[in-house]
Amino acid sequence: GLLLNGTGSNQRFMLSSLSQESASSSSVTYSRTLTLSDALVEDSGAYACEATNDKNVKNKTFFAVHVEAILSITDALEAIIQQPVHMTCLATVAVLAYSDVTWWREEPDGNMIQIISETGFEISLEEFGQHLLRSILKIEEVDSLHTGTYSCRISTSSNNFQADVTLAVLKDVFEVSTTQESYVVGEGATVVLKCTTFAGQAPSDISFFSPSGLLLNGTGSNQRFMLSSLSQESASSSSVTYSRTLTL
Repeated sequence: GLLLNGTGSNQRFMLSSLSQESASSSSVTYSRTLTLSDALVEDSGAYACEATNDKNVKNKTFFAVHVEAILSITDALEAIIQQPVHMTCLATVAVLAYSDVTWWREEPDGNMIQIISETGFEISLEEFGQHLLRSILKIEEVDSLHTGTYSCRISTSSNNFQADVTLAVLKDVFEVSTTQESYVVGEGATVVLKCTTFAGQAPSDISFFSPSGLLLNGTGSNQRFMLSSLSQESASSSSVTYSRTLTL
């Protein structure tokens, strides 16, 4: 119900002057226009045009405006290999019945191919109220070939929209190795055990346990065991290597 006069908080609304279009012996026709620049989703709704004559008689007519747009899409994703992943696209459209939602993936050669619901992929579409659409692309079990850019495309009778999301597939975080599997030493010797992880992301911890299952943290009854801090050894665009040593 806000009066739109092109000033203050509604400067995006430009109001023309009152203009006479035609006249006859019995009537005159006047018009005025309201121009909205840089339309936003929140500008959607019913707009009223109210005319007042010299006797202060008022008359109204209404316009319905719906601003179509993709409201949101999932942020960039990182997924562990062999795990499921979901991408969600939310949009507002004028008429649900005339809307088409598709998902696409960029190939290594730069071409975009359309994804269809088939083995390994599942696409769902939900409608909320009269104007809201939500589409979800589910990859049941990601592998390295799924890394790349995905696009949600929405076509209506008036507009076409696209929003992109990138997916990075990480190696399994549980790839753990040792520098040596067995040690034979004499009594009184020093033994250094090194454990290394090669994964798509840093491990939250690397722990060592005694033959009896005791956690060795260098305190209390196991002070002869010296535990180093977690150390990054190398990194690439797709993986990082961390290590930790236990010295007896």
